[in-house]
Order: sequence, then C-alpha cells, then structure tokens
Amino acid sequence: MEKAICINGIEKQLSVEKKNGTYHFSIGDKDYVVKAESLSNGTIAFFVDARSYVAHVSRVEGGSRITLGGSNFFVEGDTDDGDRQSTGGSTHSDGKIESPMPGNIISVQVSEGDAVEADQAVVVIESMKMQNEINSPVAGQVARVHCSVGDQVNFGEVLVEITPDE
Repeated sequence: MEKAICINGIEKQLSVEKKNGTYHFSIGDKDYVVKAESLSNGTIAFFVDARSYVAHVSRVEGGSRITLGGSNFFVEGDTDDGDRQSTGGSTHSDGKIESPMPGNIISVQVSEGDAVEADQAVVVIESMKMQNEINSPVAGQVARVHCSVGDQVNFGEVLVEITPDE
C-alpha cells in the first residue's frame, strides 16, 4: 500500500507491505522491517532491528496521535489498517499534551508563559518505577499547566497546553 502521510505537518511518502505478521515500511529512501503486536487498548509493542519499542496509538479528529518514547506525533488522515482497535483522545495539532500512561508526576519543567521548542521535555512521569519524559510536540508558548509534582494522572489526561508558534 502506498500513501502520502503528514506527520506533525511534514508530508512523507509511505509504502507498507504486510508479510507473515511482519511489516515492511519504506519512508522516503529508508526501509524498515517491523514485527508488531497489539497489546491492549491502542498499545503496540514492536521490534525494529532487534530493538523493542512500545507506542500508544489513539484515533483522534483528523488522524491519529502516536506517543513513542516520550514524544508525541500527530499523523493526519486515515491511518487505520483494520488490524487494531483505536481509542479516543484529543489531537496534538492544538498543542494539548496528554499523559501517554497512568503514573505520578515527578517533575514539571515548564510554567505558564514559558517558550518551548518542539521535543523539549515539559513533564516527567513515573510509571512502573520508570521515569518517562513527556516532550512538547510543537514549538510555542505554554498556555496552561494542568498538573503539579506529586499528582497522579491517568492515561489521556491533559498535562500541559501549548499555543503553537505560527
């Protein structure tokens, strides 16, 4: 399957082929062989070049939100391949940063009014005795912080709102 996708506003050409439970991806001039397994409620474990990753995929208005390694990505358009269940949530194109997991807030690294860069750490969540940096998906200004150190948060809870730079 060939399709154009838009990730965080950057258009890419994607080619995907599924063979015996393994996905073969081509994005631009890079090729990837990925073995993926759906765990639960939009959580996917996958292996690329013998390295394991866990991502959470949520269907949102206009596309999908993917949280991977503390970074958030918004993929525009229809990303459903029919093999997974999708879950709710709100889009990142509006600057909302949601918790990708339940956990405890151990650090809030921004305040209202602060300027942030894309991929800058804004919150650190501890979940299952692991610290996870949650990064801003966009450059902009912090409009609102919805959490404090010591708070327990649930999956999908809005942590920080960023007004994106234009």
